[in-house]
Formats: sequence, structure tokens, C-alpha cells
Amino acid sequence: MNNPLKRIGLVLISLILIPALLFTAIEINSINESEKVLENIYLTQLESVLLSINRFSDDVLSDWTNDLESRITLDKQLSLNAIYNDLKKNRNSLDNLFRIDSSLTDLILLGSDVPQSVNIDIKFILTENKNKIGKLFTYLDGGYRKLEPLNTANTEENIVVFVLNYKNKKTVFGYLINAERFIKQVLSPKIQEVAREDIVIKCFRKTGNSLVYSTDSYYDSKEIIAKKEFWLFPNYEIGISLKGESLEEIVKARSYFNLSLLGALNFLLLIALFYLYKSIKKEIHFAQLKSEFVSNVSHELRTPLALISMFAETLELDRVKTEEKKKEYYSIISQEAQRLSKIVNSILNFSKMESGKRKYNLVSININDVVEKVLSAYEFHLQNKGFKVELNLDESVKTILGDEEAISECLINLIDNGVKYSTDEKKLIIFTTQKEEKVCLQVKDFGIGINKEDQKKVFEKFYRVPSNLVHNTKGTGLGLSLVFQIMQAHNGKVMLESVIGKGSTFSLCFPSEK
Repeated sequence: MNNPLKRIGLVLISLILIPALLFTAIEINSINESEKVLENIYLTQLESVLLSINRFSDDVLSDWTNDLESRITLDKQLSLNAIYNDLKKNRNSLDNLFRIDSSLTDLILLGSDVPQSVNIDIKFILTENKNKIGKLFTYLDGGYRKLEPLNTANTEENIVVFVLNYKNKKTVFGYLINAERFIKQVLSPKIQEVAREDIVIKCFRKTGNSLVYSTDSYYDSKEIIAKKEFWLFPNYEIGISLKGESLEEIVKARSYFNLSLLGALNFLLLIALFYLYKSIKKEIHFAQLKSEFVSNVSHELRTPLALISMFAETLELDRVKTEEKKKEYYSIISQEAQRLSKIVNSILNFSKMESGKRKYNLVSININDVVEKVLSAYEFHLQNKGFKVELNLDESVKTILGDEEAISECLINLIDNGVKYSTDEKKLIIFTTQKEEKVCLQVKDFGIGINKEDQKKVFEKFYRVPSNLVHNTKGTGLGLSLVFQIMQAHNGKVMLESVIGKGSTFSLCFPSEK
């Protein structure tokens, strides 16, 4: 049996387990790749939020510039100072407006002087960035006006320059903007709008990483997972934090969930594989038992048939001269015929039980009466085998609902087992007891006993204990299986207590009749 099982095990591992493990490895790699893609997609979405804020700030300054350009073009009588003063209304973050010629020599501030608290050398900064300013002229020649932010040493004040046609000349204009006021007064409504329920948008200075603005101060300590520099304010950055779990935690949780699901599927597959292997093992075991059963039955049938044939032939040829000898031969033929009939009946009864066709005639009976009838019929057989039977019948036992023929068959099987597997001490004890609402019939022998490993298996069909003594004793392996099935049909229970070398006690417990 081992070799077929090994081959089947190898086939199952090759066809199911190895592909499952390979698939798992591929899926784990795929999950990791997918999570990286999802993380990148999520980061891209967050960056698009930041991008929209930058574009909005660019649009705001473009609107300022369009307003300035239209006033210069349409109302040429107004001075630039007047235009600036009008422009500055409701634009508190605009500290000043200046213009300078293309050679960057003649600087004119169009409003009040730069606040003394702000130490900015505008002309020096413009000179330092003349290459950038030169490109603005090129852009304007191409029909595109560009706003160009310039780095300043001051973290609050920022310069944004652009080129306009002023009095038929290309002139450099610039805004001096307080970045923090611009963020809090101009950008905050937009930032609040684009901030979703699960994210926090923060604005902070690069220098010292000090926080300037946050959509939710409760989450200010959360880690920033996406960050961008302000286009118009190079000294400032804008970042995003998650209100709940971090992006890394979200990705890990998703990965763990997918891996756990995959692990659970593999675990279920292993369980299914185990039960499949166990079922196949059981079927192979049954096939082997059936083969042994056929062999045992053939042997059981051959012996009585051979004896019947031999003695019948001897009597037919009139070779037996004395009447005493003839009676002996007739007795042997009768015994072997009964033995043959019993084997056939056991097989037929087992077949009926297996197919569910056996019918039971359940009537009210006293278990003591059944025992006495069986022993009365079996007395001669037991005496021939040299067995003594001790009866301890409890007269107070209640009646049970049972099939007398089936219960007699159970008792006969237990007596036969006691006779077959007893060696030196040929004795049986049969007793009945009332245990609460149970009526118990027990058969005790003093034979070879059954070890603990086999006690759970002896009631299986075709099973015989793997022992030399057992296999030298004739049997089909159906007796105890029939007892088990009959007891189930009676809603009863069969139990076994056995010690190797000291014998076995079989107990049949039936529910009392109500």
C-alpha cells in the first residue's frame, strides 16, 4: 500500500502544491509591483492637488497683471502711481510695484517706499537675474507674457517680474509681495477647497521649516508625504499630510491584506490536499481490506465445503461400517453446513446494511430472554470448544425496543470472537445491568486482548487486527462491523475495554423502553 500512496502523494504535490506555491510567489511579486504602482498613482494625485494650488496662485498674479496692463493701455492720462494705488485696493499682500528700463538702470517705485523692516536691494536682485529678465523680452516677442519669481534674501518679501509695453517701450515691471499674507488671504480659500476630508495641506518657509498655514492644525505634526515648491515664492513650500494612516501604512495594510488572503487560500488548498490524500489513502486501505476479505471468505467457504464434500462422499461410497461413525460424520456435515450458512448470512446481512435495505422488527423485549435463548442454542458448541460460560443477569433490567434476531446476531458474534481469540483460559462471562436509562449487555473473555491503537478500528468493515495469532484464526472481518451497525440502528452504543494478554470486554448499551 505504501508504494501507491507515495506515488499518489508525489503526483498531488507535482500537480497541485508546486503550481500553487509558484503561483503564490508570482502573486506576491505582482502584489509588490501593484502596490508600488498604486503608491505612485496616489502620490501623483496628491501632487496634482499641489499643482492646482500653484496654478491658481499663478492665475491670481496673471489677473493682477492683466488689470495693470489694461489700465495702462486704456487710461493713459493716469499716472502709474495712481494706477498702483487703485490696483493695491483689496490686495493687502502687494507691498509695492516698481518699473525699470530694459537696461536695468532706472528703477522707480510706484508706491510708498519699501517698509524699513524689509531690507531688500531690488536693483541688485534684478541685476543678478538679468539673464532671466532677458528671456522675458524674448517670450513677449513670441506673444507670451511670463511671470518670473526672483530669489530674495528676505523670506517674507518676494519679487515677481514681468515685461509690458509701456509708452511703446518694453518695460520691466515687478511686484513686491508679502508671501505669508498672500498665502493666508489669497490662497487659503482655494487651499481649503482642494483639501479633501482625508488630507491636510500645509504651507511653510524653507528656512527653519516653520509652518505658515495649515488647513487643519490638529494634524500639523503628521508626516508630509508629498511636497512642492511654490512657483511664485521660491522661499516657500507646500505639502500634504494624511489625516489618518500614512501612505506607507495604507500600502502596507493593503499588501498585508492581499498576502493574508493569499495565505488563507493556500492554507485551504493544503487542507483540501491533505483530505484528498487522506481519502485516497482510506480508499486504498479499503481496497486492500476488501482483497483480504475476499481471500478470507474464500478460505472460510472452502474449508466447510471441503469437509462436507469429503464426509458426504465417504458416506455415499458406504465406506463407513458402524452406525456410531456414521452419526459422527452426519454431525460434522451438519455443523459445517451451519457454519457455512452463518458465513453466508453474515455476508448477506452486511450487504443489506451497506445498501440500507435491512429492515428491523422493533418490539418490546427483555434482554435477559435473548441471552438465555442464544446460550441455549449455543451450549453444545461452547461445550465442544471446552468453554465455560458464567451468567450474571440483572433481573431488574427494563425492556428495550429491539429486533431480537439482530441482537442475537450481535451476541453470537461477540461469543464467537471470545471463542476464537481465547488461548489457555477458556471462559466467558455474560452479564446484564441497568445503568440509569440504559440497558447494557456485556461479554467478557480472557483471550489475547486488543491494543489501544486497534481498539478504534476493530468496528470498521473488513478490519482485522494485524497480529500473527489473529491471522492464523479464520474470520471475515465483518462480525464487529455488523455489531456496530446494528447498535446504531437501535440508537445504542457499543464499547470496548481491552488489555493485551488479559482479554476484552464488549458492552452493548440500549436505551430503555419508555
